[in-house]
Amino acid sequence: MIYLDTVGFSFLVSEIRSRIKDLKIRKIQSYDSNSFSILFNKENLYFENKKEAIIYLKDKKVENTNKELNFILKLKKDILSSIVKDVSILSNDRIVNVKLEKLDLLNNIKEYNLIYEFLGKSVNVILTDEKYEILATMYPNISNRVLLKGAKYEVPENNNESRLVKNLSLEKKEKFLSSYEAIIYDNNLLTYNDFYENKKKTVYNSLNEALNFYFENTSEISQMETKKRPILKNIRQNIKRLNKILEKIPKDIEENKNYEENKKLADILLANLYKVKEGMEKVQVFDYYENKEINISLDKNLSPSKNVEKLYNKYSKLKRKKIALEKREVEVKNELYYYLEQELFVLNEKELVGLEEIEKELGIKNTKISSNKKEKRKIYHENYQGFDIYMGRNSTENEEVTFKIGKNNDMWLHAKDVPGSHVIIKGNNIPSDVLEYAAKLALNNSKSDKRGDVDYTLKKNVSKIKGGKKAMVTYVNHNTINIK
Repeated sequence: MIYLDTVGFSFLVSEIRSRIKDLKIRKIQSYDSNSFSILFNKENLYFENKKEAIIYLKDKKVENTNKELNFILKLKKDILSSIVKDVSILSNDRIVNVKLEKLDLLNNIKEYNLIYEFLGKSVNVILTDEKYEILATMYPNISNRVLLKGAKYEVPENNNESRLVKNLSLEKKEKFLSSYEAIIYDNNLLTYNDFYENKKKTVYNSLNEALNFYFENTSEISQMETKKRPILKNIRQNIKRLNKILEKIPKDIEENKNYEENKKLADILLANLYKVKEGMEKVQVFDYYENKEINISLDKNLSPSKNVEKLYNKYSKLKRKKIALEKREVEVKNELYYYLEQELFVLNEKELVGLEEIEKELGIKNTKISSNKKEKRKIYHENYQGFDIYMGRNSTENEEVTFKIGKNNDMWLHAKDVPGSHVIIKGNNIPSDVLEYAAKLALNNSKSDKRGDVDYTLKKNVSKIKGGKKAMVTYVNHNTINIK
């Protein structure tokens, strides 16, 4: 959240004035319907009206989306190549006026006012001539005021109370009105003075510096969350689907558990075939398995031998079905484990490029938000007490860590029985504290609760599951370390 009242805005405007006064507008660039830049040689006066409305000097370049609003086209026509003569606050409110001058074709000086209004929910940008007649409005239909072309621009009534300043002591109020320091508190509140002395904070050299950090940080978080949302939706749909299948399989197995009974009846009937006559619906025979007389139902339309064959066929069919169900259950559990692991990787991921790797792995196409990185991300690596430790942050990296970086006699670690990262320790004769450090790394990057068991074994004991998803492995000859 940004808290800049009239006082804070006056300090921000002072910073902007000192950097763009007397500069020539080289370019005007829009990005979407709520943001645009006035570009000078080395400065970028950036306006944004999204979650929070603000104007500041942006350090980093913004990608042009080639979205041209009528308002931006009008700015280009009228004020491109003009000179900034002043930047000021109007009516002691959060209204910023960038006063401009430009030579027309007859070498006459034309004056313009580019007015930015930040009045609570009423945010607008208005271009006027030197007499304050409106030439263009960015948002012509969002205010109760008349902002039509040709109308006289009038400064709205001042309704901006400096509520934080109002509650200060007289001494502190005088100080805060005359000087400032740009602050972002740990709760992500950006303001222009230390209103909350006991809260943790970071102080910046200027409000523009603080605003650049604030928006870069919140923008990256917002982009990450936006990027994660469809990936998690895809993953969780698959988790839900697989859980439904797993709920049904045991019931089907239960229904087929007595398939051996059909073979038993077929064996008994075959031993007593001489008793079976054409057209019989049942026959009484001796069950030599249970040492008792039983009745076996028959199909009167089948011959005695065909009745035996029918029972054997039913046995074979149910046996095959049970085996297939058990195999399917293992496959579904492995697939569910895989998607639970993908969910973990997405939730833990802190870089767009990492999310793109997961998208590629899952076959999800999403070009709305891109990292623009063409080079492959480096595998996570650190050196602990002289031992190189590598860790995967998704399935693609797990595969690389285990089967490309890891050699036969390197140590391989994984949190026990839960989805998580593959970890490799390079080298032999690994000390117990190094092993414990790597185990904690594996545990902290798993679905565990930061405490629990971690399996470890030589990499040569790790093998891919045949037909399994990427980085799905099985391992033998392992030991377990408990992390408390």
